[in-house]
Amino acid sequence: MRAYVDVLRFEDKLYGEDYYFTAVQGIVGIYLHLYDNPDILKEDEEPDYSTMTAAERKKAKSIARKKKKAAEKKEAEKREKETAAQNGSDSKKGGNAKQETDIPEDDPNGEELLKKDPLEESQKYTSIVAKFAPDRFETWMLQYDVSIRRKKYLLALQALFKARNLDAENSEYVFRLVDFATKMRDFRELSETVSTIAKEETPRLLDNKSVDQFLTSLAEKVRQGDTHVSLSTRTAVAKALVETKASSATTSAALIVDGGISARGASVPACLYAAKTLKAFGANATSATEKWISHVKERYPLVHDI
Repeated sequence: MRAYVDVLRFEDKLYGEDYYFTAVQGIVGIYLHLYDNPDILKEDEEPDYSTMTAAERKKAKSIARKKKKAAEKKEAEKREKETAAQNGSDSKKGGNAKQETDIPEDDPNGEELLKKDPLEESQKYTSIVAKFAPDRFETWMLQYDVSIRRKKYLLALQALFKARNLDAENSEYVFRLVDFATKMRDFRELSETVSTIAKEETPRLLDNKSVDQFLTSLAEKVRQGDTHVSLSTRTAVAKALVETKASSATTSAALIVDGGISARGASVPACLYAAKTLKAFGANATSATEKWISHVKERYPLVHDI
């Protein structure tokens, strides 16, 4: 009975296990990337020859033929290797041995999966982890990312409240909160019900401030917090300030550069993301970007491609 009860308990927790959640993060990440970059799936389609000159059309067709031949050659080589491997396996079993049949794979290259709606598939997985892993902060970040793209704004709002209760200081939460508040300010095509709820509840997340005021107060906390504020939070606040035009690029960049290299969580990936963010600020943050790169190279001398 104990073993049976253990199995039942395992089944109850199965969809909240680390390995399943990690898989869901990967699946949803891929689907959202496909949704945000639909042209990825059009790489194999023929270009629009009608807009090309005769010379451009001839060159494009030549490139297309070469790609097709290379793909066919690669596929043929793959089939030959599979056949050779199968023949070798059969010879080892002996002539009179009964050949084992493998379970056929209907979609070995995932082509059928690519035909499905990325957001609908993502929603299936986020619904599962929202039910079985509600105590994970990342669950609600996934829920927000999918819901905001599906234009399910109340689900996105719910995800933000859940995330705030788990980790209100997390940079991922701050970034998405600003994203939501900005969208609610700009979207005028919302239904009356959704608009009313969003207007009533969003200020609670923003401490009853406007987006600009909320970001300004966060920036002040970052300045006062010194090294106790993580680098990822500094980067998120600086990025949000620039995107919402609540502060200049120069002032925002200072949040990262001034003390950021000594802040919590100043790992190599976090430093590289901060550098990428500073570069996106443009010419007004050139000096700050160069200074930051210098700090990173001093701390991590083996890092070259910044």
